[in-house]
Amino acid sequence: QAHTVPLQEGVPPMTDKGSVEKYEMTAYQYGRYMEFTDKVDFKVVDPVVAHYTNEYAIVAVETLDLLAQDMLMTCAQQYYAGGAATQQDVKIGCIPAIADLRLIGLSLKKAKVKPIDTTYHVLTSPEFMYDMLDDEYVQNYMKINQTTENVYNDGSIPNMFGFSFHEVNNCPTTSEWYDSDASAYKCLAYKLDGENYV
Repeated sequence: QAHTVPLQEGVPPMTDKGSVEKYEMTAYQYGRYMEFTDKVDFKVVDPVVAHYTNEYAIVAVETLDLLAQDMLMTCAQQYYAGGAATQQDVKIGCIPAIADLRLIGLSLKKAKVKPIDTTYHVLTSPEFMYDMLDDEYVQNYMKINQTTENVYNDGSIPNMFGFSFHEVNNCPTTSEWYDSDASAYKCLAYKLDGENYV
């Protein structure tokens, strides 16, 4: 956190205490190269080469972030919509619900996980927010409290059951996932059998 208290003469500043959590991940060599159609000068710092070197540095950091995110997703406790046991059991039309979050909240409380500012923060995708507006708990909340201000003003879900909802754009929303046992990516796909997906 930022230090906003001015230092006083003869008074030592407050000390910080650090903590470390160890996560292990498997990484391989990644990379690619860029072809130039313009003439570049390698004897001096060429502005075109310098620009794309900076861009590739950003891509390298983002790649590491994505790999770390995939690994954390396999290490974290995973819950699936509708009480599905695994990702393979998730079916088309099975969307998350507030009831699913209540079970997750119960497990967090039993594991003595502390909330942030009195609530557990739910980082959601715009698609999740879209689906939640039709959730029965959200509908009942609006009826009982006789308010639709949050939902109809900006599409946000009001705090309920100890959860606060925050829409972000970097939530995983793909059917692809990393299988740590097989050390490979998998993709959930369906085929049409008559009128039903299987």
